[in-house]
Amino acid sequence: MSQIEITGTDLDDWASRRDAQSRLPRLVRRLVRATAGPLTRLDFPADEAVQMGGWDGIVESPPGGTFVPAGVSGWELGTTSDIRGKAESDYRKRKRDPLGLDPAETTFVFVTPRRWGGKAAWVDERRAEGFWKDVRAYDADDLEQWLDLAPQIQDWVSSDLLGRPSGGARDLEQAWRDWADATEPPTSPALAIAGRTSAEEKIARWLANPSGTLPVRGESLEEALAFFLAAVRRLPDADREAIEAGAVVVDTQEAWEWLAGTEPPLVLICAFEPNERLARAVRGGHHVVVLTGMSSEDDDDERTVVLPRPSRHAAEQALLETGLSGARARDAAAVARRSPLALRRKLAISGARRAPAWAGSPSARVILAAVFAGGWNDRVDGDREVLATLSGLPYDDFAAQLLHWAAQADPPVRRVGDTWLIAAKEDAWRLLARYLARADLERFRVIAVQVLTGADEEGQPLGAQSQRISEFLGDGIADTLALMGALGQTTRLADGSLADETAARAVRGILRQANADARIWIMNERRLRRLAEAAPQVFLDAVAAGLQGEQTVVMRMFGEGPGAVVPVSWQAGLLWALEVLAWPREYLGRAASALARLARLDPGGRTVNRPANSLREIFLVRDPRTAADLAFRRTVLERIIRDEPAVAWNLLCRLLPERHRSAAHTARPRWRDWVPEEEPTVTYAEIFATAEWAVEHLIGLAGTDGTRWAELIGHLDNVPPAAFTRVVDHLASLRPSRLGTEGKIAVWEALRTLIAKHRRYPEAKWALPAEQVLRLDRLYRRFAPGDLVERYAYLFGNAPALLRPGRERRERGTLLTKERTTALKRIYAGSGLDGVRRLIAAAERPGTVGWVLGAAGLLTAAEEDAILAETLRAETGLEFVRSYVTARSEAGGEQWFAERAASVPSTDAELGRLLTALPFGGATWARAAAAGSAVEESYWKQATVLWIEDPADVEQAARSLYRFGRPLAAVELLVLHEGGVQAEPGLVADVLEAAATAPEVEGDRLGWEMSELLARLDDANSLPDERIALLEWQLLAILDSYSERPPRALHRALTSDPTFFADVVSFGYKARNDADEEDVSETDLVRAHRAYELLRSFRTVPGLGPDGSVDEETLRSWVLQAREEIKARGREVGDLLIGHVLRYAPAGADGIWPAEPVRDLIEELASDALERGLWTEIHNSRGVTTRGVTEGGGQERTIAEQFRHWAEALEGRWLRTAALLRSVAESYEGDARREDTDAELNEDYWD
Repeated sequence: MSQIEITGTDLDDWASRRDAQSRLPRLVRRLVRATAGPLTRLDFPADEAVQMGGWDGIVESPPGGTFVPAGVSGWELGTTSDIRGKAESDYRKRKRDPLGLDPAETTFVFVTPRRWGGKAAWVDERRAEGFWKDVRAYDADDLEQWLDLAPQIQDWVSSDLLGRPSGGARDLEQAWRDWADATEPPTSPALAIAGRTSAEEKIARWLANPSGTLPVRGESLEEALAFFLAAVRRLPDADREAIEAGAVVVDTQEAWEWLAGTEPPLVLICAFEPNERLARAVRGGHHVVVLTGMSSEDDDDERTVVLPRPSRHAAEQALLETGLSGARARDAAAVARRSPLALRRKLAISGARRAPAWAGSPSARVILAAVFAGGWNDRVDGDREVLATLSGLPYDDFAAQLLHWAAQADPPVRRVGDTWLIAAKEDAWRLLARYLARADLERFRVIAVQVLTGADEEGQPLGAQSQRISEFLGDGIADTLALMGALGQTTRLADGSLADETAARAVRGILRQANADARIWIMNERRLRRLAEAAPQVFLDAVAAGLQGEQTVVMRMFGEGPGAVVPVSWQAGLLWALEVLAWPREYLGRAASALARLARLDPGGRTVNRPANSLREIFLVRDPRTAADLAFRRTVLERIIRDEPAVAWNLLCRLLPERHRSAAHTARPRWRDWVPEEEPTVTYAEIFATAEWAVEHLIGLAGTDGTRWAELIGHLDNVPPAAFTRVVDHLASLRPSRLGTEGKIAVWEALRTLIAKHRRYPEAKWALPAEQVLRLDRLYRRFAPGDLVERYAYLFGNAPALLRPGRERRERGTLLTKERTTALKRIYAGSGLDGVRRLIAAAERPGTVGWVLGAAGLLTAAEEDAILAETLRAETGLEFVRSYVTARSEAGGEQWFAERAASVPSTDAELGRLLTALPFGGATWARAAAAGSAVEESYWKQATVLWIEDPADVEQAARSLYRFGRPLAAVELLVLHEGGVQAEPGLVADVLEAAATAPEVEGDRLGWEMSELLARLDDANSLPDERIALLEWQLLAILDSYSERPPRALHRALTSDPTFFADVVSFGYKARNDADEEDVSETDLVRAHRAYELLRSFRTVPGLGPDGSVDEETLRSWVLQAREEIKARGREVGDLLIGHVLRYAPAGADGIWPAEPVRDLIEELASDALERGLWTEIHNSRGVTTRGVTEGGGQERTIAEQFRHWAEALEGRWLRTAALLRSVAESYEGDARREDTDAELNEDYWD
């Protein structure tokens, strides 16, 4: 007897309802799926799809079904009262056109939910025709019997079709809809899974071949059920439908008792607290899914699917897919990560919320203390003291109550390692705030001031223990203040006081002390945006007060300190706080004014967080980071223009339209709903109007400042036509002389740059119209300098902008040379040699002046002598000399240079300098040598190293550079010609030895090049090991920084000579008796550093053969001798360092690390220090690891498994070695747990 009694009468009555026609196909489809074997085909369109043409259903089923024919069957359904007429009509229609089905292989089935007295007669008549393989008809009574075979869908029929109360069992689809539709937006399967794919895959594997019992443990029974249902819904359609056909969610014990005795076997999902009576279902052949929560006392085993906490990233992606905005999805994902059921309450449709047990428990006030704290570290004494004060209990008693609730379903708190955190702060506040008393708020206010200042309310420092608090507690308290400020208006106490007033008083006390001691601003840098959110007016008042006077306390945050990778600065938190306050219209004006003042006072720095950047992002026209409308934003900008004109100039320029400029996000509030849900829609009309408005103000701010006008000109190709015209008109009416000489030149150069750009690419989409470029050209000529040198100096710079630019590179070069030559001729014609001198001084590239002047041949011999003599003696004149001499030598040849060499230089040093203008090669070197040793020395000390065509000359040049004290130049030369030159190895070694001690080598100049030359000596293989080892010793620091080549010769010496190893140890480590000696020479320090670097790089085990095996006698002899010699030198680190070396032994013949000779030594020596050295180097040799912020300790766990496996293999024979390996495994397991904790906290706390 069915627990849910559904009769033929019930179905006959239902057939008259309006929805029966559309829902009958769904009923039949479920019956087919629930009672037939594996289906090849199942097609039953339902609901709106019933209006489509074709068969009402097609099924292809294996034999064995009572109601589903074997093979192919075509189904027609009807709910009309004229049953025979409907059946006959459908039969004739399909007989005329079977729609692709073969009648001889197809059974025709007609189904009606009404009672049909003439059913049997009609079936006999149709069968007699013999057209179809078979003919069947099912009416209400048949459906009643069919339902008895499908208990898993009876509750759905009863509640969903017939409208009765649930009988305690639901099919999977209904159970999912009950869960998903209780929230807005509806919960998606992806959100229920939330990245927990391992658990999902374990469920999928069990469903593919169900057997026995599958325990699923979640935070609560409800979460476990939702996860299981979501896992089913994410299966491929065919698999999902097969599972849904034979599975049922059982909500009551009574329903369970009934279903446990039914046939055939089902998948029964126990959605109530499980008990021993579940076993009956398993014995009856059913497959059972047992759902449990955290409060369950059942032990987990390998079968149990234990749900980890949701992935925040996966939850955010799932929420975005449901249609939530980015900000809401991020906030909701943070709640989902900490408490899935709290998220459910947050998204619940009104009336669907269910408060957790702790919300009405006697522990509510204890939990409130945890909510106030937000998060803390169980091992930090200061944290424990604060929590004891907040709760009014001894800390251990307080923690014991929290531990109870942390182990319950839907916990309010979580413990990750030693860190406690609130699962969902807003959720807990809303549920518990009604228990607050005025004394609770006042106690928290006092604590907040103490924790965030390190002092009491009078500013007196607290005791050392009270000052030691964790970052978690400080951040948590600041966050709670922000929450109270946002939600405090809704938390009114019996005496009328409000929680937001308490937050404001706390922030006022904190920042009052901060303005007396800038260190408090700095220590709370990361919390300032929370304090701003807690009490916006109070925060803005404090910033304004901190910016008063000459030595503003707030500006102390703008200092920079050294960081591991980038500089450390402290202003970012303040800028983020003001960005948060810029979102609401109410606070935009004051926040922007504060940022403007900060921008004026900003000393600058290497970090990108600058006040000017914050202002730009807030006021961007296309994507403003404020909810204020455009008109109000302009009002605020006008105030900045009035109060901070220099800042306003920079800001308005950055707000003008510009191609390819990106926008950055600004900080957002955490608890306040200040950020609009929808991004603002900005029209092009608004963009153009704002640009015109900004340009108008920029014209006023520019005044007679030529530099500002030049900057504004640079924006003219991006502003609207009206704004372009306003700027050009104003410039046309402005007398150039009012700008001053420098200002006039700045405007002129800016115009030239803009004109050249648009004339070079006139057909580009972004190019200005020709008439606008013509207007700019007229302005350009108006602002042109009268002085010829000022007018033409730009031509002698790098890539000057030309008014008539060529498109191709060669064409541009020809035009540029022509313009330079013309300019130089005009200057020479107008001002003679004096004009040339001024041009050399003004030009960005004096060498270009020299080349053009020399090629033009303008100067007389006397003028040449004069200008060359002057520039030879000048510190910066050599570039001009070399270019001029090169150009004139091409025209005048050897005779011209000989005449100049005879008449220009007045000293040997000047002649040597002049010779550097000749080609770098053998002929020049011979000329320098012939002129005498002083000239030759001057030449080689100043010659520029260039490519040498003749390989035979390279070694000569390197020897000369080395001989005249330029070993680094010799290094450059040898490396430059590495392809075709093999210098004599002795010379290379000499050069390297000299380079290693050259003063210029400080800072590792040419480190890579020197390491390359050392590698070349390896290839030559012609120098003795001792010479190579000496070079390696001198270049150790460079090899470590610039080369992957180890100091091989030194390593060979260490491996073969234990005495040398002992010497190096004594260089690097003080003797026992010298430990307190402070007077250490620089030479000793350098030697000690080299020794340390060498020992650190030494990773070759003595006795290691070419086949990778270790010779036991060689290793043992080396270790014993090294120990003795190190001990004789008074060093105590010998065994430790030998342990470091042994870490790099290979695995043994049995594949287990370390090799057998090392294991034997460990057992023989029984040295704790040696084993400690091995243990330490095992960890250190791993190097730097990289991992995702939420990855956890998987890498360490893998390593631990390997060492534990080795330890187990060696336990019988090498006891100390096995213990060492086990200790390493345990250490890595501890590291894995710490990484897991860090990953958990990273995901919980990232903002």
